[in-house]
Amino acid sequence: MIHRILSGQRAGDMAKAVFLAGDSIFPPLSLEPTFPHCFRIFSRLEVVTPHEQDRFDSMLREMALNYGSVDVRNDVGAFLGFAGHPY
Repeated sequence: MIHRILSGQRAGDMAKAVFLAGDSIFPPLSLEPTFPHCFRIFSRLEVVTPHEQDRFDSMLREMALNYGSVDVRNDVGAFLGFAGHPY
């Protein structure tokens, strides 16, 4: 399982869609108000190998095109110090 950060005006809508499609094991976590329009999402447990991680990232980037300017980022830096809350 890996986690990523979605950021952008419609990142919350996309985060919910990823979860409802079954591509995420947990509901998304909102990082607001500390990080506006930012959400942490988790993959399914099966996403372990680099190839599976690349497929998950590609799926997210392709899906982001439908939500307009949603960025998919690694969960690093300042984001790691903030747990977030259910969205």
